[in-house]
Amino acid sequence: MRDRMVFVKLGFFLLIVIGMIVGSIWYWQAYKASAVWVNGVTITDKAIKRPPGEDTDEKYMVFTNQESFEVTDTYIFGLFNASDRYGKLEKGKRYDLRVAGWRSEWRSKYRNILRSRPAPLPEEPKPAVEPAAAEMTEKEKQERELLKKLKEKYE
Repeated sequence: MRDRMVFVKLGFFLLIVIGMIVGSIWYWQAYKASAVWVNGVTITDKAIKRPPGEDTDEKYMVFTNQESFEVTDTYIFGLFNASDRYGKLEKGKRYDLRVAGWRSEWRSKYRNILRSRPAPLPEEPKPAVEPAAAEMTEKEKQERELLKKLKEKYE
């Protein structure tokens, strides 16, 4: 009876250890797969968030016109330069951001900025300009005249 109880406890312990290993591998892969580019965000503000009464565990916060992010070191991606990445982001400028992680409001967790690059300015729509009459072919001139006549007829 006693030997059986030892095997049950050992089996339960092994089950927990295997579960922790599998869970860690799953989290590692899921975190890596969550990495995406967020394009064309404008940095609206930056802040360093510190828990009250503590000098450690600073969180570099970056606020944009789309969502809030954090800049932290990440072992999974091998990035240990959070201060440098945070310092390169300038308030009021547009960036494409490579982020990973998930936003959890109730735990105050934010997606982590892995990389940044300056975003190109959005292209302004070009106004539709009719070609000058001299640049139009004879066929195009006839089509334009026909359209004018049809508009006049049905207006």
